[in-house]
Amino acid sequence: MQDKQSNGMSFFPILPLETEGREDPFEFAPPVFYMEDFSILGIRVQSVAEALKLFAENGLSCETGRDCAKLYVKRPRTLSVAAGILRENKLPFAIADVADRMYQG
Repeated sequence: MQDKQSNGMSFFPILPLETEGREDPFEFAPPVFYMEDFSILGIRVQSVAEALKLFAENGLSCETGRDCAKLYVKRPRTLSVAAGILRENKLPFAIADVADRMYQG
């Protein structure tokens, strides 16, 4: 996913593990025309604040955005490095589709 605020740099949204019953955590526009399932890969964590702190301490580029926290992709291994940091610190997480409220008809 690309953020208009970050000069087009790709990022992974960081969201709480449990978002049931809440409004969509961020606004996005799906492609105008698509034939396949649409998804947005993100990171769901038990504590977004703790994840952001750990990522920043380990040199990963992240921020709290207007509608969700973001882990910016600066190199190909960003997601695996982030997962390793969360595992090392025993912070429950899941790498998952965060566009779970989109109709796939």
